[in-house]
Amino acid sequence: MIVATTDMFGINSLYKPMNMSIRITPLIVFLLSHLTLSAQLTSGKMYESLQYATYLGGADQEEAWPTPAVEEGPNGTFYIAGLTKSADFLADEAVINRFTDNRYNLFVCMIHPDSSSILAGAVLGPVEGFRGVNMERDHQGNILVGGFNSDQGFESMGTGYRSQPNGGTDAVLFKLNGDLSEVIKQTCFGGSGDDELYGIRIINNSLYLIGTTKSTNLPVHDGAVQQNFMGVSTGEPDLFIARFDRNFTILLGCTYLGGSGLEAGYLSQESTSLLITGFTGSNDYLVTEGAYDRTFNGFFDVILTRLSDDLSEIEASTYIGGAGGDFGYDCTVKDDHIFFTGHGAPGFPVTQNAYDRTYNGGPGGYDDAIVCKLNWDMTRLEASTFLGGNQFDNGVKILIDPIGDVVVSGYTYSSNYPVIRNGWDQDFGGESDLFVTTMKPDLSDLTFSSFIGGSGEDREVMMLKTEDDRLLLVSETESDDLQTTEIFHQDSLSGASDLAVFIFGEEPDLSAVNLASFLPQELGVTCRDQKVRFEFDLREPDNIKMTLYDTMGNPIVSVNEFIHGIGSITRVVSLKKTIDPGVYIGIVRGTNHLAYRKISVL
Repeated sequence: MIVATTDMFGINSLYKPMNMSIRITPLIVFLLSHLTLSAQLTSGKMYESLQYATYLGGADQEEAWPTPAVEEGPNGTFYIAGLTKSADFLADEAVINRFTDNRYNLFVCMIHPDSSSILAGAVLGPVEGFRGVNMERDHQGNILVGGFNSDQGFESMGTGYRSQPNGGTDAVLFKLNGDLSEVIKQTCFGGSGDDELYGIRIINNSLYLIGTTKSTNLPVHDGAVQQNFMGVSTGEPDLFIARFDRNFTILLGCTYLGGSGLEAGYLSQESTSLLITGFTGSNDYLVTEGAYDRTFNGFFDVILTRLSDDLSEIEASTYIGGAGGDFGYDCTVKDDHIFFTGHGAPGFPVTQNAYDRTYNGGPGGYDDAIVCKLNWDMTRLEASTFLGGNQFDNGVKILIDPIGDVVVSGYTYSSNYPVIRNGWDQDFGGESDLFVTTMKPDLSDLTFSSFIGGSGEDREVMMLKTEDDRLLLVSETESDDLQTTEIFHQDSLSGASDLAVFIFGEEPDLSAVNLASFLPQELGVTCRDQKVRFEFDLREPDNIKMTLYDTMGNPIVSVNEFIHGIGSITRVVSLKKTIDPGVYIGIVRGTNHLAYRKISVL
């Protein structure tokens, strides 16, 4: 393999060394950020390129319900929380390790995709069953993670609201420092019955918990929306919402929310208001005057409810459903409109211009995913559609992308789930696959749709849009044939089920960039014998990312390293496969350094 170094404007021209040790000026920062944003706004390509794919797990099982929990961390890192039965998972990384055999243990880990490594981990001990994984990152960079548990196996710490469970199962909540080496606080919340935690959210310096309860003696406050537990006659749980100071040492308010039947609900992670999506079996759930639908329609209905910050008022609340069972799992907000997703049965209300007005589940009665749009006051159903094939389809997460399209992720058992040609994968992989589908804001058509998965079950997906508009998916998987990327933490299934991590996004098309906008800088890049050699100067220590791209902006190899030295630096990165002849672009970038160089591989 022979390599000719070129300048940025032509191939095989004379290489002229230039001064590389230049700090990025505000102008360059502006041009770079404008370039990235404009490329995404005009093309919507945040989904089109797989940047990172890996398994994550140990020799037994990793699970989460209803989804794993994900938070974006500092400097390109991510926090992932879930449940593990694997004694070997995080055994080397966890400073805190309270692992208990034959139980589901709550864990949180910090990963860096560019370096394909787990940077830190904590195993916080057993939680009840296989449900209730929740996480939030506070303003100081601490991690709040929780689930629910009975008194068995819960390690008491008298630093939070309550140090011991109160009976039945209680919500349990941990506050860890950012590097996961210390439990700063640990607390319980609940009454004498069973209390299960379904969500954690920080809004306006208050910490909110949401979950279900069968306790008749929760510490509700005067003026709460609902003072009493409503499931006494049926034994079915109500929702509870509790408000704490952000250190969760002082209870500022608590309310029940529900009727005589069962309720479950989840806090929107995308809204700055206290917005709940869920489902109810109650014909006496609290809805507001003028709501889109004030009448319970069937077996289960979707519920949407917005509460005041002090839990004293229901600002808007409505049923949405048909005669069957309809379930809501997530909602988001854009321009005073509420979008939600879940799954629905025949008879669920769809609108005239919907993408799909026809229920697809067939005679087996399998639900379709549903996607809906309401006005902020919940008085109008502005758009609503089915989304699915002839088996069970479930919409789990929803968000709005940079160009305003509605992004839905979930899982499907339907081999004929609607995917379109711009997707990553148009072939159904196995028992169940994940899907990511984007729709026009009025829900009238698809703009992108793809399967993700292998030959086993892939399900319970969490979706996160990062600050730089990449798409992060974390799911459960039983597939042993997922395709990992060249950079990965783990390239095979380790146990009965693992987590799977995918990051999608696309850098700008560097072949079309007018690099004359940037100051000239020196960078040597060569590619020979399955290795890429980067040579550059550093003015100061920096977190440096070294990447070789093709001219479409797809990364061929990438590595991230904090370099402590200054002056001339050389790094050699191995390729996992032979690359085709052509033009490639090497980039070295950090907080205070940036350099590009084209090379021609002949």
